[in-house]
Amino acid sequence: VVGLMAQDALHGHFQAFYGGQAYGGTAEPYLIASAFLVFGQSAVVAEIVELVLTAVATLLTWRIALRIVPPRIAVLTAALAWVAPAVAVRDSVRVYGFRGVTMVCGLLVILLAMRALEGRRDLLTFGCLGLAVGVGWWSSPEIAYYAVPVGVILALAVARSPHWREWVRPGCFALGTAAVGALPWIWANVGSHLASIRTQPASPSDFGSRFG
Repeated sequence: VVGLMAQDALHGHFQAFYGGQAYGGTAEPYLIASAFLVFGQSAVVAEIVELVLTAVATLLTWRIALRIVPPRIAVLTAALAWVAPAVAVRDSVRVYGFRGVTMVCGLLVILLAMRALEGRRDLLTFGCLGLAVGVGWWSSPEIAYYAVPVGVILALAVARSPHWREWVRPGCFALGTAAVGALPWIWANVGSHLASIRTQPASPSDFGSRFG
């Protein structure tokens, strides 16, 4: 299905979500379509795109870890992210269509938030942060898993700032780029009366069953 969506993209047909669903953004199929243009159309090319996304996620993990632990342990952290657990290794070449981009966006948001904690207040940092949030939200609501660590990091960054007003401009810019990144999600949901929210999940309704 993801390969068919990538083929459709090569013929100029745009869709916001995985075929037949109101979630699962199509940023990943369009990356695969770009690879199809260069390397030809095959399942192996699609799997290589997934592998590259996993490699990027591993590099981001290393960059995040460098800010927390000594360099050697940061390398070990990235190596563990690459080879464990077994299900992650298996999924690193499965073409699900949206989870690879979601993971890369989530890790990028954490890294950029940590840069803000280090004192970076430039528009480039916050613009990329907002864009990653927007594309991640379009790709999958699973991006919400990263909300707690990012929220804690940004709260610490604000608390350490002598003047809260210095956050207004980059914060507004980040909100704007987040809206740009999420435009396909917004576009699709305006036309479907928020189908992405209304169909997540349809049943069951109690917390214990949903958690299961």
